[in-house]
Amino acid sequence: MLAYDQQEYDAGYQAHKAYEPVPGDERSPSYRWGWVSRRKDASGQPDEFDEIRKAAARLQRRMKRGKQVRKKKPAPLPKPAIRVDGGRRVNLKAKRAGIGMAVGKAPEPKRTGEQLAADRHRSAFRVRKLKKTDGGAEGSVVTKVNARLGSTRHIVIQTLRSKPGTFERRYGKKQLPQFHAGSYLARLYERAGIAIASSADFLRGTSSGYKTGLPDGRVAAIDALHGFHEDMGREQAQRLIDYCVVGLTSFEIAKKHGEAERDMAKILDRDLKDCAICFKMLGKHG
Repeated sequence: MLAYDQQEYDAGYQAHKAYEPVPGDERSPSYRWGWVSRRKDASGQPDEFDEIRKAAARLQRRMKRGKQVRKKKPAPLPKPAIRVDGGRRVNLKAKRAGIGMAVGKAPEPKRTGEQLAADRHRSAFRVRKLKKTDGGAEGSVVTKVNARLGSTRHIVIQTLRSKPGTFERRYGKKQLPQFHAGSYLARLYERAGIAIASSADFLRGTSSGYKTGLPDGRVAAIDALHGFHEDMGREQAQRLIDYCVVGLTSFEIAKKHGEAERDMAKILDRDLKDCAICFKMLGKHG
């Protein structure tokens, strides 16, 4: 059918009349196939040749895929047998494959239903233990939060204990960009460190036995906090520190600044959005 003459097919397709019978053997197969195709298009009803049409369409798709030219990756350049330092190069992949070791990064196994049920059981046990130990001190409430962890981004149920009106209580359950920005700010302050009596003095002499200088992680956190204060300004930065780092409630912050609690909640939400923009977790237009 795919080898039929296209001109004969078009002639049969155009010559179709609803009141005429099907052309006989005096016409070519291409002509008769065009006539039958026009009859199906005019009636809109399936006929006895539908299976043939479907098989021809499948064959045509296969032929089209076979004609597509795939770009071949260039062959990798051969590595020299002798390294620069004079040592002999050893093919570790072939050795590992020979002794049955896995080559490359092993894929993470898919979590089964039994493992997920065990995680939920452990989570429920931790919630009961936390409630029994803490007893809801200062009106704190234990809630369950769905968090996406790992490279597979699978959902894990985590427990969160917070007081009503705090940053964790308002934004922790929904996992909004404001929550991630505030949590990142708190982690930066934790990495930067707070001067306490038991902390090491990095400015003392080398004979004391303590490490001199600041760790790279702490220096990076302090630098990020300097940029945060410059971008946000003194008032916004102070409100976010009280809300996300110190753990004050919106009522306590409103009382500190002489504002209504409802107005302060809107102000803090706007400050958190600006904080997310500052840390590039949100676009400038929200």
